[in-house]
Amino acid sequence: MIRIPLKLVKGGKEADLFAEGWVKKTTIGEPRLSEIVDNYRQLGYEVYVVEHPEDPGGSPPLEQFVE
Repeated sequence: MIRIPLKLVKGGKEADLFAEGWVKKTTIGEPRLSEIVDNYRQLGYEVYVVEHPEDPGGSPPLEQFVE
Protein backbone atom coordinates (compact mmCIF):
# COMPACT_ATOMS: atom_id res chain seq x y z
CA MET A 1 0.00 0.00 0.00
CA ILE A 2 1.27 3.48 -0.88
CA ARG A 3 0.86 6.14 1.81
CA ILE A 4 0.00 9.60 0.53
CA PRO A 5 1.08 12.37 2.91
CA LEU A 6 -1.45 15.10 3.66
CA LYS A 7 -0.50 18.74 3.88
CA LEU A 8 -1.33 19.88 7.41
CA VAL A 9 -2.97 23.22 8.06
CA LYS A 10 -1.49 25.60 10.64
CA GLY A 11 -4.79 27.10 11.77
CA GLY A 12 -8.54 27.05 11.39
CA LYS A 13 -11.14 24.33 11.86
CA GLU A 14 -9.05 21.60 10.21
CA ALA A 15 -6.12 22.25 12.56
CA ASP A 16 -8.50 22.15 15.54
CA LEU A 17 -9.86 18.76 14.42
CA PHE A 18 -6.34 17.34 14.04
CA ALA A 19 -5.43 18.65 17.51
CA GLU A 20 -8.47 16.84 18.93
CA GLY A 21 -7.30 13.54 17.43
CA TRP A 22 -9.42 13.43 14.29
CA VAL A 23 -7.94 11.90 11.13
CA LYS A 24 -8.83 13.05 7.62
CA LYS A 25 -9.96 10.04 5.59
CA THR A 26 -11.22 11.56 2.35
CA THR A 27 -12.15 14.67 0.43
CA ILE A 28 -15.15 13.77 -1.68
CA GLY A 29 -18.60 15.00 -2.63
CA GLU A 30 -22.01 13.43 -2.99
CA PRO A 31 -23.35 10.92 -3.76
CA ARG A 32 -20.43 8.78 -2.52
CA LEU A 33 -19.88 10.84 0.64
CA SER A 34 -23.11 9.68 2.32
CA GLU A 35 -22.32 6.06 1.49
CA ILE A 36 -18.80 6.30 2.94
CA VAL A 37 -20.03 8.09 6.08
CA ASP A 38 -22.66 5.37 6.65
CA ASN A 39 -20.04 2.63 6.20
CA TYR A 40 -17.65 4.21 8.71
CA ARG A 41 -20.46 4.67 11.25
CA GLN A 42 -21.50 1.02 10.84
CA LEU A 43 -17.90 0.07 11.62
CA GLY A 44 -18.16 2.01 14.89
CA TYR A 45 -16.31 5.20 13.95
CA GLU A 46 -17.43 8.66 14.97
CA VAL A 47 -17.64 10.71 11.76
CA TYR A 48 -17.41 14.49 11.34
CA VAL A 49 -18.12 16.01 7.91
CA VAL A 50 -16.89 19.50 7.04
CA GLU A 51 -18.60 21.40 4.22
CA HIS A 52 -16.60 24.00 2.34
CA PRO A 53 -17.94 27.04 0.47
CA GLU A 54 -19.38 26.14 -2.90
CA ASP A 55 -17.02 26.25 -5.84
CA PRO A 56 -18.46 28.40 -8.68
CA GLY A 57 -17.82 25.50 -11.06
CA GLY A 58 -19.68 22.78 -9.19
CA SER A 59 -20.77 21.27 -5.92
CA PRO A 60 -18.99 22.04 -2.64
CA PRO A 61 -16.08 19.77 -1.74
CA LEU A 62 -16.53 17.93 1.55
CA GLU A 63 -13.98 16.41 3.89
CA GLN A 64 -14.60 13.44 6.11
CA PHE A 65 -12.78 13.00 9.41
CA VAL A 66 -12.95 9.98 11.70
CA GLU A 67 -11.95 9.62 15.33
